[in-house]
Amino acid sequence: VVAAGYRPSVQETTADYVVVYLEPLDVRGIYLPMDQLKRADTLDWVLGLARAGTISALVVDVKDEGGSVLPFLATGTAREIGAAWYPGQDLEAFLAELGDLGIYRIARVVTFLDSRFAYAFPEDAIRGQDGAIFVGAQGAAWTSAFSPAAQRYNVEIGVEAAGWFKEVQDDYVRLPTEPGIRVRDGFTSAERSAAITQFAQDAAEALHAVGAALAFDTFGQTTMIEHDGGIGQILEDLGPHLDYFSPMVYP
Repeated sequence: VVAAGYRPSVQETTADYVVVYLEPLDVRGIYLPMDQLKRADTLDWVLGLARAGTISALVVDVKDEGGSVLPFLATGTAREIGAAWYPGQDLEAFLAELGDLGIYRIARVVTFLDSRFAYAFPEDAIRGQDGAIFVGAQGAAWTSAFSPAAQRYNVEIGVEAAGWFKEVQDDYVRLPTEPGIRVRDGFTSAERSAAITQFAQDAAEALHAVGAALAFDTFGQTTMIEHDGGIGQILEDLGPHLDYFSPMVYP
């Protein structure tokens, strides 16, 4: 059961039926980047906020800008390419306690910005005009939003995360903004949007099937322009598939 703006709570289960109560979401959350997950003092601080009722939600990086994935969420492909990252802390116990405290847990998945997948599978990487694998301003390579393999890889990681999180927040769900990108310049706005929208549709179907909601972080300009801005994000196309939409202010 997934309903935007609510959290499902199973009240009664029998052999014939399940009673699910939908509680309105009260989200007061903070965000933990992946590099903070190795710090015991940070995790203790977060648990303190949760126990005190200061926060009701937490966003956690489960796949970061370099393509690293938390080990207990790593798919076979993620392990094959060496993407599993071990923080040295018992994050499963940390997340379990947050769940016991009623904290609404959100998994942030950096999608197409992914050096590990791009270099492991260069046929799925974005390339510059010179034909070399493109490295963006963040110093990381990109996988192509047009690649079915790259799309499937991120959907599968989201499904793994659904075992611990009620919502998957996909970030970098776009093409790079830098000039000279062949895969972007060779397609129309409608074609670029279709690729991102297909990913949204597939992710929503997979996550809803396992009881998790889907959120996208997008450029804020999606609220104001009707074209894709060259990156494949058109709100009117994405909207039907998303439970939550987070337009970032800076773009």
